[in-house]
Amino acid sequence: MGSEGPSSTRIFFKDKNEFQGPFNERRIQEWYRLGLFENACLFYFVKPGTASDDSTSSFALEELCSLNGNHTPFKCPSDAIPAEKT
Repeated sequence: MGSEGPSSTRIFFKDKNEFQGPFNERRIQEWYRLGLFENACLFYFVKPGTASDDSTSSFALEELCSLNGNHTPFKCPSDAIPAEKT
């Protein structure tokens, strides 16, 4: 899976309704550049020590691109991601 430091935010995504991850930003960004994600793909940003599940805040790729730009949609610092999103 992803190689990340202990304080890194982990990124999960759903593929065929199953969680995939954790991955670090660099790995997700590489796959994004290859065009492997659809705009509706949901991403979950999880701090270390926290489990990922459907109650974790999620963001569609198109929403991340709108927030952070198309070049680096996953560049957003974890504290800039809204804590609660429904």
